[in-house]
Amino acid sequence: MRHYCYTSLAPDLGDAEFEAIISRAHQRNRALAIGGIVSFQNGVICQILEGPAKNLEVLVPVILADPRHCGVATISDARIPAIGFADFGMVRVSPLDVALRSIAIIDRIGAGRSKSGPAQLDLVLSAPPRSVHLLQSAGAA
Repeated sequence: MRHYCYTSLAPDLGDAEFEAIISRAHQRNRALAIGGIVSFQNGVICQILEGPAKNLEVLVPVILADPRHCGVATISDARIPAIGFADFGMVRVSPLDVALRSIAIIDRIGAGRSKSGPAQLDLVLSAPPRSVHLLQSAGAA
C-alpha cells in the first residue's frame, strides 16, 4: 500500500466545480480501491490518497498534470501497511489540517523524524478534524 499527500493552488476553481470533480473522483477511486481525504479552501487543495501502489502510480501523474491547479508540492509519499481512510471524500477542514494528518501518519509508521511518542501521535490521528486558521491566528499575536 502507498500513502501520497500533496498540496496545490487552484485560484480559479469554484466550490461547485470542485464538488463535481470530487464526485467523479469518488467513483473512480472506489473502483481502484483508493481511499483518502481532500480539502479545498480559498483556492488551496490538500489531498491524501492511499491504496495499492500500482493504482496510485497511475493516478498520481494524472492528478499532477491536471491544468486546473498549479504549484503542486508533495508533502509525503511512503509505503504504508494498510489504508487509513477507507472511503474517499471531501472534508470541511483547512488544507493545513490534512497536511498535518499526513505528516503524523508517516511519522507513525516510522518514516518521520518527530521525537513524539506513539501515544502522542495516536491522539493526533484519533482527534476529529478541526478547521483551524493558524496563519490568521499567528498574524493576530
